[in-house]
Amino acid sequence: STTTAEEEWQIYQLCSTCKIKYRVNVPEDTNAEECLGCSVSMELIHEGEAWLGIAFSETGRMVGSEAVIGLPGDGQVQKYSLGGYYTGAAQPMSDDKQTLTNASIEVVDGQTIMKFTKLLQED
Repeated sequence: STTTAEEEWQIYQLCSTCKIKYRVNVPEDTNAEECLGCSVSMELIHEGEAWLGIAFSETGRMVGSEAVIGLPGDGQVQKYSLGGYYTGAAQPMSDDKQTLTNASIEVVDGQTIMKFTKLLQED
């Protein structure tokens, strides 16, 4: 069983057409300091139809970071490695690194909504 650090979603307006909702999930058999098995659930919401993405970095730099990118045309949400500042540098990670759960992207009432849960600590 997993509880959330905050029972309610945190909401942040990224720009006039895009916001993010997130919450940290902490399993009952760990604590916030160790956080073994902790995950973050996210929803990105964009007014309009578009691909959506968000990246995670230990250094704060784009190159070398791990991105989650959703393409509404094919409904896929996957993890990517960002190896540079051009389109071809975003490469899907191997199947064994595709560890997202509850991942989806869809266009509903003119909004693109991407949802996923990602482990906070991965190999």
